[in-house]
Amino acid sequence: MFQQASIRFVLFLLLACLFVGAGFFVPFDQQDVELFLGRMPVIGSGAVFVALYVVLSFFVWIGPKDIFKIVGAVLYGPYLSSFLVFIAEMLNVIALFSLSRCLGRAYVSSRLRGRMQQVDQAVADTGFMSIFVMRFFPVIPFRFLDLAFGLTRISLLKYLTIAALGSPLRIFIVQLFLSLGWDVVANPQRFAEYLLAHPDILGASFVYLIGSFAAAVWAGKKMRKKA
Repeated sequence: MFQQASIRFVLFLLLACLFVGAGFFVPFDQQDVELFLGRMPVIGSGAVFVALYVVLSFFVWIGPKDIFKIVGAVLYGPYLSSFLVFIAEMLNVIALFSLSRCLGRAYVSSRLRGRMQQVDQAVADTGFMSIFVMRFFPVIPFRFLDLAFGLTRISLLKYLTIAALGSPLRIFIVQLFLSLGWDVVANPQRFAEYLLAHPDILGASFVYLIGSFAAAVWAGKKMRKKA
């Protein structure tokens, strides 16, 4: 049993290295993707967008996801692109969590001893708010969260439910800023002018960042107490 778990875990690590390395060899051009999707009706292109986002970002961990977020913001605007990216990210949760759970969980479980078992149990018992802020906080990539929680005892249904509640605002803020265009976001002066001209967005972004940081600190302390 342990040998089989070890083989699966090695396979998991090899696939992770392969999927990371693929980003350096598989070319993705933003304009080509925009032209391809732009030829279709919105409903059809939206479905294709989600399918390509999920499949490509599952097998290639560096590149496609960022490109598709930009393409989505350009083609569909901040609102529709946020919805499409949200659907794709929830499918990614299922795919990446399941990959990690299937190939890595048994090995991790077999290696846990003493205090590490307590940590594992603490993660499994993690409350709604702790996982929520991890999905909400704008620093931790979704992919790493999905893979990491797949190695723990937490159920897919619980993690998926919280992810579905914690991800939308974070996704929307990213898509909103991407929809402004790189010439605005990358230019501090123009970006500042945009925020000053839209005080509601400026205030919401400020509250979001401060609140996320405070909530993340709180969640970290809570999890350490459980462990």
